[in-house]
Amino acid sequence: IERWTDNMKIIRLKEVPLEERGGYQIKRIVTEKLNFDPANVGIYKTIIPPGSKCPNHAHGQLDEILFFLSRAKVDTKEGMLKFEKGDFLVIQPGEFHEIIAEDQEVSLIALKLPNHIKDRLDPK
Repeated sequence: IERWTDNMKIIRLKEVPLEERGGYQIKRIVTEKLNFDPANVGIYKTIIPPGSKCPNHAHGQLDEILFFLSRAKVDTKEGMLKFEKGDFLVIQPGEFHEIIAEDQEVSLIALKLPNHIKDRLDPK
């Protein structure tokens, strides 16, 4: 688990330890304190074709957790982050991010807590 900034946390699934639970195993992937009480949740699959991107944006009233189903790059104010299939990115409100598909399609699952459909902030 790697903290990139105060508002973003990278979780590499392959680095999360397995815990024995008496006949099965678990990985505690995300155990974060949320900024908002999620009365609901939104789960979205995002597909970005090669050479395209999900433009730079942030969310003001929700926490977002991205689960990468493919390799991806995410541009942030701190620099470019690289993700592998199975990685997670926890994004707190106000943290701008742009997801980039260079030479291959990017596929991910986004969890929005709580789900505010129109909560998208564009950079000024």
